[in-house]
Amino acid sequence: MSAPSAPAPQPSAEDLALGLFARASLDLFDVWPALRLAISHGWGGNGTQGKTALAEDVVDLFYTVATSGGAASSATAAATAAASTSTQEGGVPIPAQDEVEQTLLYVIGNEFDVDLEDGSEAAIARDLIKLWRECIQRVQAQLASGAPTSDEGPLAKDFRERAERARAQDGQQRFAAQRQGGQGGDDDDDETTSEEDDDDDELDEDDEMEGVIDEPVPQLVEAQRPEPVVDEDGFELVQPKKKGGRK
Repeated sequence: MSAPSAPAPQPSAEDLALGLFARASLDLFDVWPALRLAISHGWGGNGTQGKTALAEDVVDLFYTVATSGGAASSATAAATAAASTSTQEGGVPIPAQDEVEQTLLYVIGNEFDVDLEDGSEAAIARDLIKLWRECIQRVQAQLASGAPTSDEGPLAKDFRERAERARAQDGQQRFAAQRQGGQGGDDDDDETTSEEDDDDDELDEDDEMEGVIDEPVPQLVEAQRPEPVVDEDGFELVQPKKKGGRK
């Protein structure tokens, strides 16, 4: 008679918090004024791929720091995890704010070819840390009580509601621009201006995030692309992307 199989290991708090944090991060990026401005200028295409890459790198940073403390396979990995951790939440390590900022700047620069000049990455990094704390706290409390672990917290809910308004507003602005460009008449000028004024009021409300309140219009600089390098045979050499961010 075979021995009974061992019970499957239970997922950790950081594993369960991962999905909640990823969704909340995307909502936060949807209300980031600097990122919305870059997307409205067409930098980084329609923005979907860039935002996805941004969320993936941010989630990977938080998860790696959270899980590497007890599972680092080398002295270098252990040193990196120790250097990256500034605080803990329920025994789960949290990355330092400056490393979150570096990750944001690195991905924004590579995916959107934009250099941020408004310093808003600091506020976004703080909000990401708050979101991760909230997700960890809720999952740990739900695990202790046996409740489902899919409910979002109040901060994540707030960003989701603001993101829904921001996405609706962006869609209205694109529709108004397409309609005005297609008709080319003056009859809709007054109506369009009124709609834009209403949209501006909504944008002012949406911009009042946890860390970004009454900020001036974001200052963005489109990153300069390097000049092509041609070898002696006349072939253009492929240039690597700029390096930075998390090591």
